[in-house]
Amino acid sequence: MQNIEYKNLVKKNLGTLIASAVLVVGILVGFSIFVNAQIKNVVFPVSQLGNCTDKNECKTYCDNPENAEACTDFALEHNLISEKESRRAKKFVRLETGPGGCNGMEQCENYCADLNNIDECLSFAERNNFMDDEELVDARKVAQALKGGAQLPGGCQNHQACESYCHEPQNMDECLVFAEKAGLMNSEELQEAKKIATALKRGLKHPGDCRGKDECESYCRAPENINECLDFAQRAGLMDEKEAEEARKIGPLMARGEMPGGCKSKQTCEAYCGNEEHTQECMEFATKAGLASPEEIERFKATGGKGPGGCRGREECEAFCNNSDNQGACFSFAKEHKLIGQEELEHIEKNSKEIREGSDNFSQEVLVCLGDKLGLETVQKIQSGALTPSPRIGEAMQKCFQEFNPQTQEREHVDNGEPRDFPQNEVFDKDIPEEFLNEVHKLPDDIRRPAEEGVDFERIQRDINDFRPQTPEILNEYYPEKQESLNIEHPQEFQEPTFQEPTFQEPTFQEPDFSQPSTSDSFSEPNEGSTI
Repeated sequence: MQNIEYKNLVKKNLGTLIASAVLVVGILVGFSIFVNAQIKNVVFPVSQLGNCTDKNECKTYCDNPENAEACTDFALEHNLISEKESRRAKKFVRLETGPGGCNGMEQCENYCADLNNIDECLSFAERNNFMDDEELVDARKVAQALKGGAQLPGGCQNHQACESYCHEPQNMDECLVFAEKAGLMNSEELQEAKKIATALKRGLKHPGDCRGKDECESYCRAPENINECLDFAQRAGLMDEKEAEEARKIGPLMARGEMPGGCKSKQTCEAYCGNEEHTQECMEFATKAGLASPEEIERFKATGGKGPGGCRGREECEAFCNNSDNQGACFSFAKEHKLIGQEELEHIEKNSKEIREGSDNFSQEVLVCLGDKLGLETVQKIQSGALTPSPRIGEAMQKCFQEFNPQTQEREHVDNGEPRDFPQNEVFDKDIPEEFLNEVHKLPDDIRRPAEEGVDFERIQRDINDFRPQTPEILNEYYPEKQESLNIEHPQEFQEPTFQEPTFQEPTFQEPDFSQPSTSDSFSEPNEGSTI
C-alpha cells in the first residue's frame, strides 16, 4: 500500500522554529493549545486544567511547568498534539534547564530564536532525543538557510504559527519555495507537494481537515478514514486509480492486522516480503487480496520473487537495471520470463540486428558520441552482439545518429512546409544550396514532384524561370562556373516579368503548355485546345 504522508506540506519541522525541538515542546504545552487551536466539545470551566474559565486563563495555567503533564494529556485527548509531541513535552518539563540554562517556555523560545544559538539548541535537542535523525537533518538545513539570510514563511517564529501559516492554501507556494531553497524536499517530494497545493487551491480539503504530518497520518491510520484519505490522494494526483484500488483492498487487511508479518507500510511490507523465507506467505497474501493475476503468481513462483541479478522489490530492481552494465541481463531476464510482449520483442531484436550489421559503417563522430554517452565497453558489446540495446540505450544511440550520421541528417520533405534535400545531379560538383531548395519547394505541385524524383536540373531551372525569376540569381551566385551548362542568363539586368491575367472564352480553364521553355517575360493567352 502506498504510504500516504503529508509531510510534504510542511516537511515535519517547517512549521517549527527549527532552531530547536525545545521550542516545539514549550509552545505545544502552552500558547498553541488555547490560542491557536480549535478546541471542540470543551465546556468551561475546564476541570482538568484547574477549572480555568476561558482560553487566556487556561493558557496561563499551562504556562506553568508544574502543570505541563495535565496540559499535555488534555491536548492529546483533544487531538491538539500527537503522541510523539506529548512524550517530548513530558520529557522536557522533567529537565531542570534548557539550552543556555533557559527556564520555561518564554526564556527558551527567546534564547533559541537568536541565530547565534541555533547550533547549541540543536545539540541540546539531539542530546536529549527530542528529534530523530531525519528531523535533525532537516532542522540543520533550515538553520543553515536562516544563517544565510533566509526568512521563515510569513515571518512565523514557532511551530504552531508556521504550521498554521503554511496550512492556508494561499500561502503554500511561499512555504514550498522556502522548503526547496532549504533543501527540505527532493524533486519528487516537491512535485507531490505542488500537486497537493494546487488541489487545496481548488477547494479540496485535507482528510478530516487534519493539520500537519502527524495529525494527518494519525487520522488516516484509522480504518474508518482510509477511503476518505485515498479519495484525497487520488483527487490530488498523488496516486492513480489502480494504486488507489490496490490500497483499498489492502486497507481493511492492514487495519485487521492481516498483512504479511503484520507490516503496516509499503516500506516495511516490501522489506518483509523481500526475505526469501517469507516468499510463500507473501504470495498467498497477494492472491487473497487480489493484488496479482494468476499469470503474475506463476511468474513469481518461477522467479522465486527475484528479479535480474537477484534484485528484490521495485526500487532495487530499477536501480539494478538503470545501470548500463546490467541492461543486457535485464533484457534477457525479461525475455526469458515473458515480461516483454512478442511484438515489442521482435521490434527490439530487429533494431538490434540492424545496429550490429550497420555498426561497421558508423562514422567516427558517431562512434565518439556513442562512447561518450554509453561508454566504449557498452558500444563494443553492442557491436559484438553481446548486449541487446535497452530502450534507454536505444534513445542515446538515436541522438548520436541524428547528430552525426549523414544519412539521418538529410531533411525529409513533409507537408508542413519544411524543405528537403534533393539528390545531387552530375551537373553539380558540390551540395545544392539551401536557398535553391527553398525556391524549388515553392513551385506548384506538378513541377515540384517530378523535381523531387530526380528530374534533371536543366528542366527544373527552366520551369523555375517561368515561375520564380529570383532563382537564377541564386544559381548564378553559387554556381557561376555552371551557368553555361545550365543555360542560365546573367541575372544582373534581370527584370521581373509582368504577369497578366489570361482571358478565356471558355468557362473551363486549361493550363498553359509547359512542354517547351517560355521565351517571353509574360504569359500570353493559351491556344484553345492546347494540352500539356
